[in-house]
Amino acid sequence: MTKFEIIKELVLMVDEYEVSNEESLSTASFLLWMNEKSLNNGKSKAANLEQEKSSKFSEWRISYFIWLMSKYAKTYVKKALKDSPLVGLDDFGFLISLCYEGDKTKTELIQQNINEVSSGMEVIKRLERNGLIASYQDENDKRATQLTGTEKGQQILAIAMQEMFKASNIIAGNLNDEERINLLTILNKLHGFHKPIYLNEGKMELDEIRKKYL
Repeated sequence: MTKFEIIKELVLMVDEYEVSNEESLSTASFLLWMNEKSLNNGKSKAANLEQEKSSKFSEWRISYFIWLMSKYAKTYVKKALKDSPLVGLDDFGFLISLCYEGDKTKTELIQQNINEVSSGMEVIKRLERNGLIASYQDENDKRATQLTGTEKGQQILAIAMQEMFKASNIIAGNLNDEERINLLTILNKLHGFHKPIYLNEGKMELDEIRKKYL
């Protein structure tokens, strides 16, 4: 910084000092004012740094608790499906998608349930092997295969749902009605944020995702 730039900055500070201290203007009080301003700027920077640290910590805690909740839910779902041919939440999700929403292609079913292609295909094969779903050729596109829920699949699903309602009740825990609505709103917002990233940005690195979406 040149002498001229220093003088210019001092003049600007004197102007600011004069506006904020109209009644008592002196060299001593100006120096005290500068010192206090410097301390406040330091505190402000420290506060901003603490806020940034707090924000990063809260983000990590959100991720951690979501991960824990998935573990808890998996435990309850396992209990709910222990007497069922359905193996975990993926089997249940795939079957309920076909039985309640209608026929889908393999790709549509896998993407809707947020699965990797390889693990999604294993779920489909298992459900077909157990006679819970069936495949047929699409009349409009001979290259496409449609999946549908069978009568047996619907019967198994109806039984499983009774136990899954119990598991869902436990997973929702001790939240009251208002808290459940608030949580649903937040989770739906996060789902809306993450789904297009999952569907369209499979090869994108974390830094690229953050730059594009945040």
